[in-house]
Amino acid sequence: MGDIDIAYKAAWPGESTEGTKKFSIHQFANDTVGLLDALKIEKADILGHSMGSFIAQEPATMTPDRIDKLILSASSCGGREAIPPSPEVVQTFASSINSSSPIQDEEKIIPLLFPSDWLEANQDYRNYMPIPGESVPPQVLQAQFEAIEKWDGTSADLSKITHPTLVIVGTEDIFTPAGNSLMIVGKISSAWLVQIRDAGHGLMNEYPDQFSRIISTFP
Repeated sequence: MGDIDIAYKAAWPGESTEGTKKFSIHQFANDTVGLLDALKIEKADILGHSMGSFIAQEPATMTPDRIDKLILSASSCGGREAIPPSPEVVQTFASSINSSSPIQDEEKIIPLLFPSDWLEANQDYRNYMPIPGESVPPQVLQAQFEAIEKWDGTSADLSKITHPTLVIVGTEDIFTPAGNSLMIVGKISSAWLVQIRDAGHGLMNEYPDQFSRIISTFP
C-alpha cells in the first residue's frame, strides 16, 4: 500500500501513555500527523476502526497530502447527522467504564461488539481473540468516551476527501449502526462500501479472513 500503514483500533484501549493534553478526536488526529512527522513519513495509508475511524477521517481533511488510501471500519461521521447507538448501548458502555475488573468489562462490552448468534456459535472466542488481561484506568476510558461525545464530526468536510476510500461495516453493528457508513459513502465521491452480513461492531474479529481479503484487494 503506502510508505506505511497506520492502523487504529478502539474496541479495547491500548497501552499508550495518557499524554499531557486533553483527549479529543482532533487532538488524536494532530498526534497522528505528528507521528508521521517524527518518523519522516511523507504519506501513509490509514485504517481506522471504531473511534480510530473517527480519528482517521480528520487527517484526510486536514492534511490530505499526507494520506494515500483511507479505510474506515465500523465508522460514523459524528456530529448531529450521525445515527447514534441506542440509549441502552450507550448506558451499557458507560457502565463498563466504572468497572475495575477486565473480566467485568468484557462481560459488558462483548455483547455490544458481537451478535448473540455469533457468540453462541463461537463460545471459544477467548482462545483466539486478543483481549487484554490488564485493566485500563477508568479515567482513561472516561476521557475517551467524552472525546467521542464531544466530537463535532466531519460531515461538512467529507466531500473534500478525494483519496481512494473504503468503508466497511457489519449489518448488525449496534455501536456504529450501518446507516452511518451509508452516509459517509454518500458524501465521499471516491468511496466504496462493503457491508458484511450478520457482522457486528467487532467484524474484523468475527470474520478475520474475509476482512483481510477485502483490505488486501482494495485498489
